[in-house]
Amino acid sequence: GLSCVIAAKERGAQHVIAAGVSTDAERLASAARLGADRTVNVEKESLLDVVLGATNGEGADVVVDVSGSPKAVQLSLDLVRRRGAIVLSGFVGKDTEVPLRTELIVWKQLRVYGGLTRGVRSMHKSMAIMTSRKYDLGSLITHRYTLEESEHAVKVAGGEVPGESAVKAVVFPNGWDGA
Repeated sequence: GLSCVIAAKERGAQHVIAAGVSTDAERLASAARLGADRTVNVEKESLLDVVLGATNGEGADVVVDVSGSPKAVQLSLDLVRRRGAIVLSGFVGKDTEVPLRTELIVWKQLRVYGGLTRGVRSMHKSMAIMTSRKYDLGSLITHRYTLEESEHAVKVAGGEVPGESAVKAVVFPNGWDGA
């Protein structure tokens, strides 16, 4: 999700809105630092109202969902403008069915894409952005672990440890000296 904020800004998006839930507070703050024009805690305000308000009722040109939430996938259809695009990169789960209102896809003439990566060329672009130092990507690393702590690191990164929420967790195989 955070890399999508950067990608949108790099592609010239005029208004980027990042959304999450209360446990994503640190991620939403990071999104703002990376260039999101607005962040929305969907447990406290309506994402639909925010998007429609920011777009004069038209909806977003592009909606990217990386959450894997069935509700978010469904909401994407309401958030996107007529002839807009939806990119789905989150996994809802192999056995989870998501009912889609296909009439909205047809009537709004939407383009719906599934996406993970766009190959070597996009990786080169990503590396160029990372090495440009235009964005403070180091600030995204909120948790650092040794190799011996890697099992715990995976649990924290996966949101399985109550009270611990990592934006990005990194395992340093040779240890981390704090530098």
